[in-house]
Amino acid sequence: ISRTASAGGTLQLDRTAPLFGRWNLLTGGFEYAHSDVEVSVFNEPDLDTRVRDRQDTVAAYLQDTLQLVRGALREGDEVVLTAAVRWDFIRHRIADQSPERPGRQDASGAPAFRRLDPLIGVNYNFSRDHGIYLSWSQGFRAPALLELTCAGPAAICPGLQAGTAPDPPLN
Repeated sequence: ISRTASAGGTLQLDRTAPLFGRWNLLTGGFEYAHSDVEVSVFNEPDLDTRVRDRQDTVAAYLQDTLQLVRGALREGDEVVLTAAVRWDFIRHRIADQSPERPGRQDASGAPAFRRLDPLIGVNYNFSRDHGIYLSWSQGFRAPALLELTCAGPAAICPGLQAGTAPDPPLN
């Protein structure tokens, strides 16, 4: 049996104002989400499990888009630079309420993951309707409840009964 409830929201503000006499758009935002997950496995020898995860996710981001050049190669074209940064924080609060049995590890804990990721991009717009975009960015994904509770040889692995998948390698 699995039960999941999630809620969250995003607040974003945009400001358009010239910078160095060129078109400029500054965007900033904040995100929050909360998830409450319960996983239970019953009537399976050596696999009876009851785990609850309360997860909070917070993110903040800032992006600036600036027109660098107009009419660089032809009339009506433009070169636009985009630079951004995003900070993410994800915290699990795992409560393992599974029955005791020999060799079983308790999966309870509060692992947290945080990361600051950059982005840079350049547009060359031939016209209002056509352009090309080149960008470089980084990102990450924090482990999910199942991955966190299955990361060891004696872990409980709710949902992976009877060895249907190997333990995920977590560094």
